Amino acid sequence: MTKGNFFAVNRSIFSHWLFVEAPAWVFKLWLYLIGNAAWAETSVSRWGTSIPVKRGQRVVTVTELASLLQVTKAKEHPTKQMVSYWLKRMQVEEMISTEYITKKTLRINRS
Repeated sequence: MTKGNFFAVNRSIFSHWLFVEAPAWVFKLWLYLIGNAAWAETSVSRWGTSIPVKRGQRVVTVTELASLLQVTKAKEHPTKQMVSYWLKRMQVEEMISTEYITKKTLRINRS
């Protein structure tokens, strides 16, 4: 592990609905979003367009998230619709906010 390349997670997560009620892959999704959020202002190139990304944001498509979560031994392989549902639930719970940059590309913000 690279020194300084970490993020803190409060131990109370183990009693949070995300850990207790949701399928295991949803917890993995949430940790992925936190762990891969920009730590400083930057930009990403998508389809020939430069997209500004602020600290705490991640630019990704639902398709990319769904394929990231395809674990061969998992009983349940998340579909794009399932990923979209859980992203919306995280919005309702004010864990994240999202905005569509293009028809398929999301900018996900920490709340």
